[in-house]
Amino acid sequence: MMPHSIPAVESRTYYRADIDVLRGIAVISVVLYHLFPQTINSGFLGVDIFFVISGYVVTQALVRNLSLNWRVWIVEFYARRIKRILPALYFNVILTAIAVRLLIPPSDLSSIFKTAGAAVVGVSNIALLYARFDYFNPELAYNPFIQTWSLGVEEQFYLVFPLLLMLVYFFSNSHWIRRATIFFASISLLSLLYWVWLQYTAPVASFYSPLPRFWELLSGSLLALNSGSDSRPFDGKGWRLSRVLLASALLFMLMQPSFSISGVTLINVTVVAVTSALILFGTGNSRARYFSLLLAPLIWCGRLSYSLYLWHYSILTLFRWNGDLNKPSNQLLSIFLIFAVSILSYRFVEIRFRYSSLSNWKTIFFGGFSAISVLLILAALYFLPPSAIYLGRSESHTKLWPPADAPLAKSLSGSQRECHLEYLDSLRPDIMDRCSSISKESSNFYLIGNSLTQHYVPMIDAVSRQLGTGYTALTISSCRMTSAVQTIQALNFKYDLCRQYFEFMTDVVRRSAKFNDFVLIGSRSILPQPSKQQASELSGIFVGAKELTRGEAYEKMIQDWTSFANELRQRGISLIFIGPTPAFLIPGSKCVPEWFRADDAQCRVLKETLLEETTDLQNFVSLVAPRNGYLWLPSNELCMADWCKSFAEGKLLFRDQIHLSLAGSESLAAGFIRFLRDVRPQGG
Repeated sequence: MMPHSIPAVESRTYYRADIDVLRGIAVISVVLYHLFPQTINSGFLGVDIFFVISGYVVTQALVRNLSLNWRVWIVEFYARRIKRILPALYFNVILTAIAVRLLIPPSDLSSIFKTAGAAVVGVSNIALLYARFDYFNPELAYNPFIQTWSLGVEEQFYLVFPLLLMLVYFFSNSHWIRRATIFFASISLLSLLYWVWLQYTAPVASFYSPLPRFWELLSGSLLALNSGSDSRPFDGKGWRLSRVLLASALLFMLMQPSFSISGVTLINVTVVAVTSALILFGTGNSRARYFSLLLAPLIWCGRLSYSLYLWHYSILTLFRWNGDLNKPSNQLLSIFLIFAVSILSYRFVEIRFRYSSLSNWKTIFFGGFSAISVLLILAALYFLPPSAIYLGRSESHTKLWPPADAPLAKSLSGSQRECHLEYLDSLRPDIMDRCSSISKESSNFYLIGNSLTQHYVPMIDAVSRQLGTGYTALTISSCRMTSAVQTIQALNFKYDLCRQYFEFMTDVVRRSAKFNDFVLIGSRSILPQPSKQQASELSGIFVGAKELTRGEAYEKMIQDWTSFANELRQRGISLIFIGPTPAFLIPGSKCVPEWFRADDAQCRVLKETLLEETTDLQNFVSLVAPRNGYLWLPSNELCMADWCKSFAEGKLLFRDQIHLSLAGSESLAAGFIRFLRDVRPQGG
């Protein structure tokens, strides 16, 4: 037994219709945000409402049973959480994974199944953080398990909070609630301050990490700890406190009438304060509860909220892969399916397991066994041959990456990259031994740039096989080519490797390149020319401790390349700047025609959309290398007449929205060889 007990709470049902109203509001906000992200652009804040409610409800359940033997108490808590969370989650994961294998191209399965596996063990938020996936990146709209990130935060909270609560209770006297309040309020404040700091330093971490999110769950916990008897909240002070919270929320909104999801914002604090105030208002307030009964549709959605939350994103993602969600008919059909599947999940999975008579220890054993079983099912589905289950033409998706034994293939391979640097990599002295294939007799190509230079490696490899030329293929992620430190905005990460890479590669060219060699750089490895209005904006590019404006950064890049180009001209080395390739709104894999996939207008863009970018690059080349610089336009090879397409002439040309596939890159080789034959005499 615990060393002391708390007053018994009256034995009656603890159901709160007003809390289901809040759940209904939260889940509808999230669903509408994911269906209409441009219109309902703050609907993602429904998750913050869920966090407060979860902290409140879970803490109430814990406090009611604190007088039990601590072993019984902790085992019962985790058994209840398993019954509440895992059956519906695993049902969603298995059925969605089967649908994914049937309807989503085999080339796009890796990140989807990694997220699914992480969700099974409650760490999908950590997996997404580790992969540096920004929640607001449009690419994540094609992963049907992204919504499980918030479950990960809650499950990690459930692992820590009950143990801390038990320790505070065990080592306290009859005033344990006061001590618990001070203890958890302190943790909540630290969590809030950490969240604010991460908003400045690492916005992606502030979104996914559990610790900076705990203040929201603890807000609900603090309400529950101080509610005492459900009919006497805060000794009669609940209504007064709820008014204070509502007034504070109004003040926050007046202080910041507009907000940005990328910076520190008070909107989350506002949502937490309003949710807390409404929970307080409904605690022991029969009129508030009676009023909530008038909101039957919201109560109904609140009861369905967990299944709705799980299924809405999975269904919307499958629609995005195989249909146009901008069409009203598809929107209505998706909403119908979301509610239909959620009702079935609620009735036949969630409720049956939640209120099952399975003992606590058997429930825990069942949870562990189920997790292992679901992981094995996911592994079996993932490793099935594409032709065994995919309903479409799997052969259309096979030439996205080079085979493992292709020359310098590891520069492109997503899982085995050696010649493409990322944020936490370093420049090893021997790296060029693995990332170059230099010819002493014929010309060589030196590729310099980011991933939009990298995707020309298969083209250059094909050219090399035909002409006997050599090449290097060391590239870097997310950098523009200038000798400066750059900030990755999504991560607020100072990326010194950008400066190191540019200086390293220009030094490699100076040391190794010879007469008649070429330096290749993709257009989007160059900073865009800022307009007059943009020139004074900060660029996120640093020289020493000074952050340059966009105008200063562009001038800095011109100086770097002018100096470099002049050195190369004196040695008979030419620069080839490769013009822009089309950018699409959806992944190329979605554009492969299939009998079950509707044609999507987003699979093609007008060629003229590249005109302004091409003109800017042409001006840049004329400034920095007027005598030994050339501009080649791959759009002349990729685009037919006025249109550019992701899938053309039976080939998938793009592996995602902006990067060429293996087939797309190799298809440019013939046109590039013709271009070389025109410029080689001049280059010499």
